[in-house]
Amino acid sequence: MKVGQLRERITFQNPPDPDAVNENGFPLTDYTDYKVNVPCAIKTLKGKEYQQANTTKNEITERFITRYSGGKGVSHDMRIKFSKNGVTRYFGIESIINEDEKNIWLTFVAKEVI
Repeated sequence: MKVGQLRERITFQNPPDPDAVNENGFPLTDYTDYKVNVPCAIKTLKGKEYQQANTTKNEITERFITRYSGGKGVSHDMRIKFSKNGVTRYFGIESIINEDEKNIWLTFVAKEVI
């Protein structure tokens, strides 16, 4: 992988604090940005369609490849926000891989949240 292939930008988002509530006492549901405009390359891993309760569901899994950043901060409970051409998509992180254990590239395997 060459640095010039990191043409896309993603944002890592923290999940809402389960103990936080708004002024009316309801739990907060908004994710907060953690790392913004992280350069990455995106590789489609697989796409799958299946029937469930008489509706068709699509399942899309992507690989987001970024430069290694010390491995601190980003965890499996976060999500990835990807915007392109006015369309914003969200992906739940399935796994975080330090490619070849060389501390150069991190690969995030993520499934689209529909």
